[in-house]
Amino acid sequence: MHPNKITLGVANAVPKQQPAPYDIPYRSLVPKNVTNLLVAGRCHSTTRLAQSSTRVTVTAMALGEAAAVAATLALQGGTSPQSLAGADIRKKLRTQNAGPVQDLG
Repeated sequence: MHPNKITLGVANAVPKQQPAPYDIPYRSLVPKNVTNLLVAGRCHSTTRLAQSSTRVTVTAMALGEAAAVAATLALQGGTSPQSLAGADIRKKLRTQNAGPVQDLG
C-alpha cells in the first residue's frame, strides 16, 4: 500500500507547462565510452526535467527510428554510429517523412 500522503520536492516542485516542439540531439543516443552502441527509447541521456516530456511512448518510438536510421547509415558507410553527424540522420529521417524535424544547423 502507498502511504496516504503527498510527496513534495520532486516532480511536483516544477511548474507544469506544455513545452514548445523541440528536437532531441543525436548525441543523446550515443554513449560516451562505448563504441557501436546506440540507446533509444527511455534510456537516452537527458536531464530529469527533459525526461519528463521525452519518456512518452511516441517520443520513444521516434528515438528508436532515429537509432535505426543511424545504425543503417553507419553500416552502409562502414563506420561507427559515433562518427555520424546528426544533420545526416535528420536528412534521412526527412526523406522518410519521419518529422517534424527541425534544422538545428
